[in-house]
Amino acid sequence: MKQKRLLWLGGVALAVGAATVSAVIVIPADGTGAYPTGNADRAQQLGRSSGLLPLPAGSPQVNGGDATVERVSLDQAIERSSVVFIGVPVARGGSEEVTAAGAVEPGVPAMTAHRVRFEIRKMLRGDDASAIDLMILDISHDFDKFILGSKYVVFAEWRELGESRTPGLVPTGYYQGSFKFANENADVAENPVNGTLDVRELEKKLKEGR
Repeated sequence: MKQKRLLWLGGVALAVGAATVSAVIVIPADGTGAYPTGNADRAQQLGRSSGLLPLPAGSPQVNGGDATVERVSLDQAIERSSVVFIGVPVARGGSEEVTAAGAVEPGVPAMTAHRVRFEIRKMLRGDDASAIDLMILDISHDFDKFILGSKYVVFAEWRELGESRTPGLVPTGYYQGSFKFANENADVAENPVNGTLDVRELEKKLKEGR
């Protein structure tokens, strides 16, 4: 069976050929539509108070091919994540280059990512902050399903992205590491891969060091 050539970029592999990889999820390329960019004024205010770099103007553009993502369970996300928070995404920035075109091999296009700025409601693990930027690779719309203005529990880890080794705080397991609340007052959040998460139980686990 032909082995796929995998170009690993911060825990995500871009496929160059046919594939056999275990314990991964295959994400087809998705180049449809443009993302909403959100509340630029609020993002700027949060950025100034938190020392975050300004978000680039424009909407991020999906530009990659098929990708494979390692399967990350909830228990693995808890173990791996150096940052866990409850927050609300307020804005998206435009695409930022992390690998120049042809840097990996001739003919491979540039790799870009974009940042999603969150207003923090509660830090569950990590240093206190009023805002955090998550870095999302521009490979598939499935990597960034955040609905601006909705509330999430997010598990995140630091990675170096692309040939430029750009440091970024990335959702652990990408779309597997964010759980959306049904409403502002809910105690349970959901993820399409990892199911439901009771935030009260999560806080107990984190306090116990699990």
